[in-house]
Amino acid sequence: MAQPSGKILFVIDSIPQLTDPEPWNQVVQDDISDISIIKDKDSLRLLGWQELDAITYIFTKEYRNRPDSLKKIPSLKQMVMKNGAWYLHDVIYSGKYIDYYNNGRMQNEGVLLDGKLNGQLIVYFRNGNKKSVTDYKHGTIHGAWMDYYKNGMLMQEREYREGKMNTSTTYFINGQTWREQRPKKRTAYDTSVLYFSNGKINSISFRKPGDYTRTRRDESIGYYTGMYYQSLSSGDFKGCLIARI
Repeated sequence: MAQPSGKILFVIDSIPQLTDPEPWNQVVQDDISDISIIKDKDSLRLLGWQELDAITYIFTKEYRNRPDSLKKIPSLKQMVMKNGAWYLHDVIYSGKYIDYYNNGRMQNEGVLLDGKLNGQLIVYFRNGNKKSVTDYKHGTIHGAWMDYYKNGMLMQEREYREGKMNTSTTYFINGQTWREQRPKKRTAYDTSVLYFSNGKINSISFRKPGDYTRTRRDESIGYYTGMYYQSLSSGDFKGCLIARI
């Protein structure tokens, strides 16, 4: 795909690309429905981008097929975080939001109440399968937190109360339990049970709540692959990405 030269701002599905896209979040030719390029200086001035040589608008096939009801729902990429809360057009936001990958597919969706996560947050892999489902209450994890393998199988489920984890169970990709951690009420230690993939117990140990040592096995199966990181969309979106070709 030929690209115009000069100082260019790329806008994908109506979202200005204000930071460099991650390697895993690229848009390719097969994703694109149509492209529009504005070079006219008067038009750029009216848009507030007079310092640019061009603005390239890219619309994906997924976006063009998206119903208007979804297009109206804002993205965190259109918001600004101030004092721990999300603002849209300088007003603290309450309501649903949806973030998308640059290829137009849904990345995550949730609900904000007074600018903070409240209710269920769902994160998706690029293939459309769920990556994690987490319950929030006034910006704090409260309830279930479930992570999934890329093929859709459950990887880990945890139960939280006001941000503190009570129980945790991790599974092999075949569905068998790999690790269970349960609170022990009468002592300061949790019970941790490790299983083989055939369901037989490997080991039982006691550890202080929150203690966990990663092993080579953890690395090999991608234990943290499905974990949602809260900084997913909390970068500095006010900065301007200018592509120099």
